[in-house]
Order: sequence, then C-alpha cells, then structure tokens
Amino acid sequence: MTGGKNFVAMVGGAHPRLKKWVNVLAGTMSETEPVRGEEGAALSEMQVATEQATGKEGQAESLRTRMIHIAAMALVACIAVWHGWRPGFVLAPTDALRMVAPWGEAGKDYIPRNEGLLDQTVQFVPWTIYAVERLKKGEIPLWNPYSQLGAPFVGNGQSAIFYPTMLLHVLLSPTWSWTISAALKLFVAGLGVWVLVGRYGLAGAPRLLSAVAFMLCGFNVVWLNHPQANVSAMLPWAVLVVEMMIERVTLMRVLGGALVFAMQFLGGHPGTCIHLLVTCGLVWLFRVVGGMKPSAEADPTGRHKWRARRSLAMRSGGAMGAAVGFGFALAAMQWLPLMEYAAHSGANVVRRERLAAQRFIATDPQHLIGILFPYANGYPDGVMPFELRKATKLPNTNELAPGWVGTIPLVLGVFAALALWRRHATVKMWGVMGIVAAAIGINFPLLDNVVRRIPGLGMAQNARLLLTTALALSILAGFGMEELMQRVNAGIDSARLRKVMANLAWIAVALAAAGAGTLLASKAFILQRGYGKAEAEYRKTAVHEHTLTEVKGVVDRVHAELVRTSLRLLIPATMLGAGAYWIGRAMRQAQVGDGSVSGRAGPTREKAVGWGMLALALIDLLVFAIPFNPGAPAETYFPKNVAAIEKLKSLPEARMAGTFRTMMPETATAYGLADLRGYDALGPVRYYKWWEHPGIGQLPKDWYGYLLQLRNPEHPAWGLLNFGYVVSAVNQPAPNPEKFELVSRGEDAVIYKAKEVRPRAWVAPFVEKYDRADEVLDRVAKMDFNPDRVVLVDRQIEDESNRRLVEDQERKMQLIRMGGPAFVEFVQQKRPEVVSVLVSGGGWLVVADSYFPGWTATIIEENGKETAAPIWPAFGVMRAVPVPASEGPVIVEMRYRPRSWSVGSRVSAGAWGLVAILGLGGLVMRGLGLRGR
Repeated sequence: MTGGKNFVAMVGGAHPRLKKWVNVLAGTMSETEPVRGEEGAALSEMQVATEQATGKEGQAESLRTRMIHIAAMALVACIAVWHGWRPGFVLAPTDALRMVAPWGEAGKDYIPRNEGLLDQTVQFVPWTIYAVERLKKGEIPLWNPYSQLGAPFVGNGQSAIFYPTMLLHVLLSPTWSWTISAALKLFVAGLGVWVLVGRYGLAGAPRLLSAVAFMLCGFNVVWLNHPQANVSAMLPWAVLVVEMMIERVTLMRVLGGALVFAMQFLGGHPGTCIHLLVTCGLVWLFRVVGGMKPSAEADPTGRHKWRARRSLAMRSGGAMGAAVGFGFALAAMQWLPLMEYAAHSGANVVRRERLAAQRFIATDPQHLIGILFPYANGYPDGVMPFELRKATKLPNTNELAPGWVGTIPLVLGVFAALALWRRHATVKMWGVMGIVAAAIGINFPLLDNVVRRIPGLGMAQNARLLLTTALALSILAGFGMEELMQRVNAGIDSARLRKVMANLAWIAVALAAAGAGTLLASKAFILQRGYGKAEAEYRKTAVHEHTLTEVKGVVDRVHAELVRTSLRLLIPATMLGAGAYWIGRAMRQAQVGDGSVSGRAGPTREKAVGWGMLALALIDLLVFAIPFNPGAPAETYFPKNVAAIEKLKSLPEARMAGTFRTMMPETATAYGLADLRGYDALGPVRYYKWWEHPGIGQLPKDWYGYLLQLRNPEHPAWGLLNFGYVVSAVNQPAPNPEKFELVSRGEDAVIYKAKEVRPRAWVAPFVEKYDRADEVLDRVAKMDFNPDRVVLVDRQIEDESNRRLVEDQERKMQLIRMGGPAFVEFVQQKRPEVVSVLVSGGGWLVVADSYFPGWTATIIEENGKETAAPIWPAFGVMRAVPVPASEGPVIVEMRYRPRSWSVGSRVSAGAWGLVAILGLGGLVMRGLGLRGR
C-alpha cells in the first residue's frame, strides 16, 4: 500500500476530488468516512487503543482484498447451486413430474427430491418454456391460450419475461440457464449487502459474514428459482440507494435508484416488491424522522433541529419518491398489465374474503421458529411435506425459513444488538427494523390491525416480510463479529457470550436426544394411531389417487422424518459448541505471556476468530442451501417423448383436463395443450366464479382460488368450454361411460374422449340478457337451455370501452338483421393474441375463450370494410359477438391489445430513453467538474 499512499500524496494538490476517489479505490478510507460511537461521536476508546496497538489505519481494505472478497462470494454462490453443475442435471425440480401420470411409472408412487418446490414445476418452468418459444419468434407473449380458457401472460407478473435473467433462458440450454441465473441472483444479493455494510464501516471477515449470511438466508434459498428471489436480490441495493440519497441527493443517485427499483419491479412478485418498498420506507423513517443517522456532524438542537430534519425529509423523501416513480415508469410495460389483471382476478376476491374472515387478533408466532431452526418442519429427503404439515401443524419449510441466516450470524447479531445498541445508530436502526418486520410477519396484535388497512401490504403474505428481518440479522452479525474481534484483540474476555453459546449447545443436544428417543420408543403406538387416522380419512371418499397401502406408507415416512428432524438439532448445537470453543481458545492464548502464543501476535488472534466464525457460518448455511435445491436429471425437464401427450396432440383439437393431480395444471402450457384448469396466482375473475359456483365447479375453499382438479367432468356445463378429453392415471376410476369413451390406454396414462364435444366456436340465433353474471351462472348450473339456439349474456361488463360499444349496439339492435342457419370456421391464427373466425350467416358468435378486458372485435366484410363490434360475456365466462347477416361470409377478428400494455410499453420506452439521456448528460457534466457524484 506504500505506492498507493505516495500516489495519493502526489495527486492531492492537483485535484481534491481525485484524491478522495483514489483514497477510496486504494482502501485508505471508506467513501463516507463512517465513525463509531453514540450519535456519531468518535471511535470508542477500546477500538482506538486496539488500532494503535495493531497499527491499523481505520477499517479500510485494499483493492486486492476487495477483489478476493468478491471472488469468494461468487464461489460461494456457485457452490450453493452445486447440483446444477452436475453433468446431465438441471437446477429445476422437474423430477416432480414423475409423481403423476403421464410421466410417472404405473403402479409406483414417486417421491420427488423436494416436493416443496412443486410450484416451480407446475408454474414457472412451463411459463419460462412458453415465454422462450414466443420470444425466439420475436413476439411479446401477452396472452397464454393454454391455461384455463386463456389468461394474460405478461400481466400475471410472475412470468417475469422482462427480468434480465430471461435472456439466459433464451440464449442457453436449461441445463445452464437455470443454474447460472440462480447463482447470479445469490451473488447479486450478497454483493449488495457487502457494498452496503462497507458504507457502514465494516471490513474484512465481518463484512464478508454479513454478505454471505444474507446471500444464503432462508428466503433466498427456498425461493431461489421463484420470482420472489428476483426481487429479494435487489433489496440491499435498494436500501443502499436510500442511504445514499439521505446522505446527499444528486441526479446520478436518483437515476441509479430508479434502475434498482425498476429491476425489482420487473422481478415478477408483487408481494415481495411491496415488502422491499416497506423496508426502504422504514430505513428512511428511522434515519430521517427517528434521527438514527450515522453522520459525524453534530445534531442541531431545538428549533434548528426540526428545521434541519424537515429539510432533510423533504430533500431525501422527494428524491426517493422520484426514484421509485421513475423505476415504476421503467417497468410500466409489466406493472400496468399486472395491475389490470389483478383488478379483474379471482385472487382479488379470494384475498379480500380471507382478510375479512381474519380474526381481530390473528397472531401467528410459529414463523419465528424458522429463524432459530429452519428444519423444524422437515427437509427435502424423501417425505411428503404437506403430510408432514398435518403432523407438526407448522407452515411448510418455504414459509417457515425466510428469516433464517444461520446459527452463528444469529448469535452474533443478537450480541451486536445487546453490546452496541446505545452507542451505535446503525445497529439500533437495524435492530428496530428486524423487530418491526418480524412483528408484522407474525400479525402482532394492534400493529396487524393497522397493517391490514394499508393498500397492498394488507393483501400480501406478510410472513415473508421476515426477509427484512434476515437482512437486519445479517447486518447486525457483521457488527457483532467486529465487536467480538476487537474484544479478543484487546484481551477482553466475552465470557458471558461463550457461556451462553455453550449452554445453548447443550440444550440443543438434550432436545435432540429427547425428541429422537421419545419418537423411537413410542414408534409402535404412533404408527398404529397414524394408520387408524389415515384409514378413517381414506374411507370418507370413494375415489382415491393412491392406494390405502401407499397412504399408510406416508405415516411411516412422516415418523422417520420427525426422528431425523430431532437429530438435526445437532447441527446448530455443533455450530454453537464450536463457536464457543473457538472464542475460548483465542482468549486462553491471549492470557499467555505478553499476549502472543507460538509467535502469533494479537492481530493474528483477532483474524483467527473472525475467519473461524465465518467458516462455521458458511458450513451451516451451505448445509441448508445445497440440498434444498437438488435439481433433477435433465431427462425429466418436460420430455418430448411422452406417449400420452403425443397422443393428445394427434387427436382433434379440444380442451382437456386431468383428474386428481394427473398432468398438473399449467404443465400443459409447456406442450401447447389447452387445459381447463389453471395454477395462476391471479386467474380471471369470471372463470374463478365459474369454478366457485356450487352448481358447477364446486371449488373447495382450501384451494385458495387455484383450479387444481376437475372432480365432476360429467357436469354438462363443462361441455360449453370445448371440453373434449380427460387424462387419468391407469389406477384411477374411469369417468361416466355414458358420457366418455376410451381413446387410449397406455402404460403411462389413460385418455377418455367426451362423446359429445362442442366446438370452440358456434353461432346461436337468439340471446337472453341478464343484469348480473351470477344470474347467468345459476342458469348454466341447471343447463336447462339449448346453447345451439340461445346464448346467455350479461351486462356486468368491466371494460369501459367495450361497455360503450355494447350500449351503442343495443340502441341499434333494430337495425341488425340476424340470419338463419350459419356456420363458422377458424382462420389460421397469427399468434395467440389474435383469433379470427370466418362466419357465414348472422347471429351471436360464441367463442369458448375467456372474456377479459382488453379483447376487441372487428367484423371484416368481403369488400374489406371493417366495423368495430362489442364483445359480450357469454355464459358467464366466454365471448359472444353479435354478427349481422350479410350477403357473404365475414371474418370476426378478435385482438388482445389491452390499454394497459399500450400505455405501459410507451411509458417504459420513454422512461428508458430519458434515463439514457440524463445518465449520459450527468456523466459529461461530472467529467467537466460541473456536478458532484
């Protein structure tokens, strides 16, 4: 570093700003010169004495050290997704397809490597396959025709087609794209914390500990290939932006903040986006309003204090608002369609119902268990997690683990809060942040009643706000390690910390032994009782997905998993015991002679403690992270040679559905097959109400709006939806033989065809109009009409532009002449967003596709004349267009061009152009020395 210091001295007189930047790069000072102590006072006496004794110059790091840290984080991220690097593997849990027909082996009940990741298999992987196919054709996939009766695709948000990692899926094979994208998200998350705590003044092992603790925290691990992780990776960067704008507002910082917020908006998970914004808002609130500033400047008093805070609040708050608003504009092409879809979704209805039914006091503290022990509800090692939940009454691991950061970081985080709370503003702020986030996450009384009334946050799954608690614990862990290292170096024995760690280790060992011993000793009783309950539950229904023997086998596996869960308490016990021993060893060495042992001086002892604790934390984190995302053999990644699927493709086109979990919802999207079911978190509201109606779909309340299984395929109402095929496993009962006939019986699946398959489009001469959709569904449930003669429509139309067309058409009804018998024929579709039907003769054209705002209809005559036509909701869920009689055939062309996409794409294009112009201008002005950073 001597050369670097000489260079600084040489250039210092030439340009002060250049001197500052060289100092930052060389590591002789931090960018904001953070200081320790109460309300920004000088370093503590102990730290000053320690630094004088060791010859250290602040907390600076050399460029070489920083590069080593960054390389280490990249290596840890790659190790965490180790299964993805295995030859012939893909880091997506597609082996879960083997659980059901037509991928499963007949007569065998496959247990996936991690059934808790099932959503990836039945949602995000099929959607990615569909998005990649459309993007490679140069098309933006606004609509998915293969799920339900069709549904918005960009608008569902979670497709995340504009997130940068989608490029990997477009350019690379799945065996590489899923692994690299996962490793990149982990690395970006860790790097963000590393930069953030560097601004707080941490260096060396403490800085790296904070980074890897958040990188491999429970939230990032369990949601790694879900859209939630797209957003969580940006959380520390968003906090960094807020801290920088509180410090000083510049154009480049606002633009940088806009880019960060845009990336998280494009991440694809609205709930996590809301939690990120809440976290940023809390940081701003505590720093500005609460006065928890890390600045060394003296805080004004009296009237000047409030003036200064008001000025800071207005300046930084305005900059934050501009960055968030600008970021939203950059992501408007995704978020405006998402907001439109959400407003017309079944999820909107379901979540409002759940919120209304929630108790006044709905505290759920069980999520805090995961902060201490993420294995509490089992682990992916050959057990059905949803059955285990029935035994433990705990959330599944995905929902239980988000706040976990590892045993050693948790202990050090608590240690930092206790030791530094009163004299370190940043520690105090993150301590409060962690507590507030956890309180919201567990629905803490009174606070929860306020949260329910906050738009967005009141509807989100707030247990996942423990992500903020994980970030807080990660940051506090770095400060705790730094404090511990300073005490060790100064010869101050943290005997209480060592004693607490050792006692907790022994308690964990005792609990592990007691739990495993009790379960093994009472195994016969537990199994016998479990068998009885399983059989009683089995006998309640006549139709089953599995045999009674298989169901009883689940009881054995759950018991074995509970034993293993008890024994996993030895993992944190080992970490605690090893950590206590390591600290004690260092202190014993400090007490020998003049403070050195075997020639090792105090600084070496300090580093040994820091790197030793970091190593223990890494082991703990990786032991959880590596097995949780086990990947799957590449041949399970939606294979193309599945006999039943190939058979379905060869049959005449019609919609299909599966019984039980056969060919699970959304998986048909990957194969280009239209499924009546859907696993979209939103789902068109009209189709949801069709399934929910007690006389039609009879959707169980505990399915939370997901359209998982078609349990009554014989109901005649399904025939209106172009329903043609039932796919079933070979060991499942056949549907009513009077209405379905056997088409194919293979080793993988059985296919039945409806004896009467209604076409996807037809023309009816008459119409019956109702005021509300519910009235139409009541008639549909009875099916006391002939759909070839009459179409049932309602005036409850959500789309304003279409409503105006409908009203105008009703005024002109006397001018519309309906013809006699008519025929229809589909014209070759250009893309799913365009549906063209050739109609000869007049009447009401019915198309068995979703009625949804954004679809428009145009009648094109033989002479090329085009006339806009209204789309009516038919039979509650489909589309109907009145077609006047004409001399010759006409084409009715329906296009999905929602205003939300038209406006959003233009706003985003303009915003990105403005960012480029302002960014380039800012760089030029900085180069000319006209502006600061």
